[in-house]
Amino acid sequence: MGEQKFSFISSSGDPLDVVICSSGSFGSDVQYGRYTWRCAEALSQYIVKNCEQVDGKRILELGAGTGLCGLVASLCGASWVTFSDRDHTLEGDLLRSAQSNGITQFDFSILDWEFPTRNWRPRPFDLILASDTLFDKRVYEPFLRTAALLLSSLTNAYLLLSIEPRCSFTDISILMKKYSLCSKLECAQTSRCEPIQIYRVEFQK
Repeated sequence: MGEQKFSFISSSGDPLDVVICSSGSFGSDVQYGRYTWRCAEALSQYIVKNCEQVDGKRILELGAGTGLCGLVASLCGASWVTFSDRDHTLEGDLLRSAQSNGITQFDFSILDWEFPTRNWRPRPFDLILASDTLFDKRVYEPFLRTAALLLSSLTNAYLLLSIEPRCSFTDISILMKKYSLCSKLECAQTSRCEPIQIYRVEFQK
């Protein structure tokens, strides 16, 4: 059992600290879902500097892992956060992390992008968060298909997606077009998180 602290700075210069709890280690041998990746840090910093995008909103985090982005969104004023991941064993860590940060308005849902179903329905949401979910070409289509399925049923909902380009964006763009998704670059990190990019993704009805 361990804890890791992350610190962010708002646009007004105010600090925001978040504690992540894990039943595993924080070393290099940690399971993928129990490691907080740079994309999550970058998207969390973006949220802290743009709190108006989450304030009062209902959030769904896809591939939540340690849940850093969802936790930050909650601390920045989100009314509810649903953490989702295919690994059900992460739920206990997320519960402890939420408790450590004084967060109570949240739930956890199991979702495997390989088998998205129209019978799976999270709580109503206004915004999807996803960080480093396009880590491998094999997950591009399952993830984008799932995102499109979720966004297609709602009006004005969108996805904030942080990615660390490991190959050409062309393959991702082709699949976005296939599933009627359009993207706009919101932020390109130039700090220690370079070259992480944050996109706003919407469903074209």
